[in-house]
Amino acid sequence: MTSSGKSDDLLCSDGDGVYDISFFAASIGHAIGLSRDIHQRLEGQMSQLGSLWQEADGPERKAYLLELHETSHHALMYSTPAGALLWRLNQVISRDIGWIFRKLEELGVGLAKNQTPEKVVTSPGWQAMFAANSSIHPGVRDYVLRTIRSLTDVLLMRSIFFGRDASRRHADLTFGQLIPILERGFAYLSDRCEVRFVTDWRTRLSKKTLVFPRDKSFNVMDIAEVHAIASELFALRALGDLDRFSARRAHAEAGPFASAFAVAVAATRHVNELGLSPHQFQMAALVACSAPLDVSVETDANYVEKALPWWRFASKDVLGPDLVVDSMRQCMSLAGEKLIGAGSNWLKFLEHGPITPSEMTPKAYSVYLEALITSLRSLGLDLQIHSLHRGLSLNWRYLLTVILESNPGFPELPGFERLSYQDWRSELQLAIPFLEYTDGLLFHGIDMDDVYAPDNPIRQLQMFQRFEKREFQLLAHLLNGATARTSYAAYAGKLIPRSEVLHAKIAATLGSRNVADFICRLMAHLFEGGAGLSIASEHFSVVPPTVPRDRYI
Repeated sequence: MTSSGKSDDLLCSDGDGVYDISFFAASIGHAIGLSRDIHQRLEGQMSQLGSLWQEADGPERKAYLLELHETSHHALMYSTPAGALLWRLNQVISRDIGWIFRKLEELGVGLAKNQTPEKVVTSPGWQAMFAANSSIHPGVRDYVLRTIRSLTDVLLMRSIFFGRDASRRHADLTFGQLIPILERGFAYLSDRCEVRFVTDWRTRLSKKTLVFPRDKSFNVMDIAEVHAIASELFALRALGDLDRFSARRAHAEAGPFASAFAVAVAATRHVNELGLSPHQFQMAALVACSAPLDVSVETDANYVEKALPWWRFASKDVLGPDLVVDSMRQCMSLAGEKLIGAGSNWLKFLEHGPITPSEMTPKAYSVYLEALITSLRSLGLDLQIHSLHRGLSLNWRYLLTVILESNPGFPELPGFERLSYQDWRSELQLAIPFLEYTDGLLFHGIDMDDVYAPDNPIRQLQMFQRFEKREFQLLAHLLNGATARTSYAAYAGKLIPRSEVLHAKIAATLGSRNVADFICRLMAHLFEGGAGLSIASEHFSVVPPTVPRDRYI
């Protein structure tokens, strides 16, 4: 379901794989059967599997390492404050774009078809013309323009922190220029999410300091790639394949993430005879991405140089006790925080009982589908929030374990269960809910008891019975991810994938062509111009009719 390897919310490996922060999922460029075969053969402790690894053929070894790489992206991005910020930015961006599309259509304001909507509404000429439109209430005009300008700020924040090739695209950006962007952006995120953010940003350095100086010419996405490469290197070393270990290292040192990789090597070159430590690479990435971002422990002020993950990653103290303890505090704080407040109106569950054949009128069916879609989108969001909280909890437990093991004289903490390095890595990587292969999907679903407490009122809804079913959980993931993906694609003029590419994979996964038909028709109606279902509802279109049909692939 990924649309383009050049999208800002995709992590693309050196192989045939993509991790999509919008879809909360990875796409893998090999068959699901190949994956099952190699993983079954390599079950157990890596150190005991060297001979089996050597017997595996080239495609099998490539498949194994590729999946380690992509699931490592999920392990980092869904367990850290930096990942939580990216999740939040994508949610706000998709909601604001959807609102802008709907509001302009409601106001009868058309957009030029020879330009992307983003270029049209952000141009000074269009904004001046819109502000002067006397047929629109002044309050409405002001709110629309404020939303467009705030959206521009959060898109710029995403580009700086998470955009591809950010150090080149923002090469001249200084602290003095970044501070007002962060202040406006976080103030808006606070308003939209109804949570408290740091909005008083400062620096102890000169405001002329470059955000991406030569020794820090990378951003969070590069750190995430180094973290994933470290997973491959760790496995190759554990399997005793030092030839491929050396080849993978050389490839990384000459690749697009070389700057961040070199920083990690420099920080760990004296640890062992190999001249680098994959384990400490991952520790450094965790500490870097646990910088005081998102809902920070600090509430009054923050310093830019402390909050930029790539500055933290490049620090000589990245694995020092102070930053490790601070990272633990950031993860622990965010794990216990509500990521969105009730006033955000992001979670909305609508009740609608089962439809009997006698009630299957077009109007009743529309009401049912509206309730279902609204509730499943909210379920998808709740599942993502649950995953973030769980990942953050695993991180602070592991970091606290590291602290305790580094200080043998420290007394045991009552009720605290230590988390080993292997269990930490495994639990985070196995938490990925959705893997797309060339011929199928890997989707396990989740026990709703892990997400909703026994006294949660959502459990009283008849709709909750659907939440417990695997096919509805899959639909919730698809709806939530596709909304984020296609909203931005429609706004920025990027390619949008067609839902039909998933039909055979969904049918194979769920064992039902009828369910696959329903899911794909619903997705087509929502994201491909209303072509899938014969119903009419203002809530049943994500991509507006103004988006050219040739944007689909």
